[in-house]
Amino acid sequence: MSVQEGFTTKRKREDEYEELEKQLLEIRTARFQATTEDQIRTFVVAGLQNLIEKVSNLRKSSKARALLRAARSQLALTLYQDTELFWKGDAVATALGCKYKLARAVMSYDFPEHEAACVDGNDDHRDMVRVLDKALSAQMLARLARAFAPRSAFWSEHQYDAVGTGGRPLGYFSYVHALAPTTSDTYMDTVIDEVYKLACDKFEDMRHARYAEWWAHCRPHSSGHQMHFDSDDEGNCGVRNPICSTVIYLTRAGLGGPTLVTDQTLASTRLAEKGWLCHPRYNRVCMFDGKLLHGVVPGRGPVEDPSERRVSLMIAFWRDIQVRGNGDNDPGAARSFPSASATYSWPRDLKQEPSTVTTEDPVEPTEVLLARGRPVWEDVDRKANGFMELSKLLCVPSYALCFQGF
Repeated sequence: MSVQEGFTTKRKREDEYEELEKQLLEIRTARFQATTEDQIRTFVVAGLQNLIEKVSNLRKSSKARALLRAARSQLALTLYQDTELFWKGDAVATALGCKYKLARAVMSYDFPEHEAACVDGNDDHRDMVRVLDKALSAQMLARLARAFAPRSAFWSEHQYDAVGTGGRPLGYFSYVHALAPTTSDTYMDTVIDEVYKLACDKFEDMRHARYAEWWAHCRPHSSGHQMHFDSDDEGNCGVRNPICSTVIYLTRAGLGGPTLVTDQTLASTRLAEKGWLCHPRYNRVCMFDGKLLHGVVPGRGPVEDPSERRVSLMIAFWRDIQVRGNGDNDPGAARSFPSASATYSWPRDLKQEPSTVTTEDPVEPTEVLLARGRPVWEDVDRKANGFMELSKLLCVPSYALCFQGF
């Protein structure tokens, strides 16, 4: 083969990769926009199966392997979240090299309308997870909903990938505020103070909290968030957990998947045995022990309106946390709140108003009991796992062996 032929072959191969990557992006977009089960099965499942066959026939390379893994992961997730096709997911997860998977009760969770029927007076989660409805005042919710609306400046000025299919995601970014007895310089201080009071009433260790760190997410219905531990600076230089983590849901019931909170900590010698699902609901606040492994299960099934987003505001409370930069500069982990002279416009949506505190209506939060803790993990193939069967594990297995799909 001549040098020219070699360049031509390489260019042709790169064009093939680009075309297949484009197809995968189109399939993911179709999943985000699917409004019927038939669309999911016809365009997403069939499309992924066809894409996997094409990639499998390509010359093996790191790019081909990455593309194949991404397509298989998306296919397994889609199958596992379909109550009729769930059983087909195991073969795909096995091809990914996974020995364990998030349990069926997690991946193919009950829809929110069945939530109350599953509770039956259960309170096995109250030492670790507490949930309140009608938690904040109508005025506070309205301001937060406006500040974090999907098309607000907050997302565009953070270069946040709110669509979930491309763009230039900035990565993790958050802001740190000192707790009382500081003055309320921003409306976010007022929000933090309200959530702080709620958490203090439920978690005794909150009396040690001195700082609050907040961040937010805006994601399509079928987008999830991998299992993780909340940590200072994303775990760089070792993992340090907050005292308590909280989630404020700014989205309607049924939009997006539930928050999954498990009983696993960094000190655990086995995978989580119990997990609790908290479904999004407007003006709901979920609070949990900051040491616990948690994530967001992708919303399953079709969505009524593809333009809607699952919007959530997270606040973690810390004894100590290092502020790592001025929020006036590029966003990143644990920044200070931008000053009035910052070039960003989004802080103006969270500017403190002198009359804010006195005009807030009183609220009477209602505690929500969650469905009984359920198994979090299952064997992909118990017989094939042999001595590595889930029930026989003596330590936490490699992250790569555990299928999440998101």
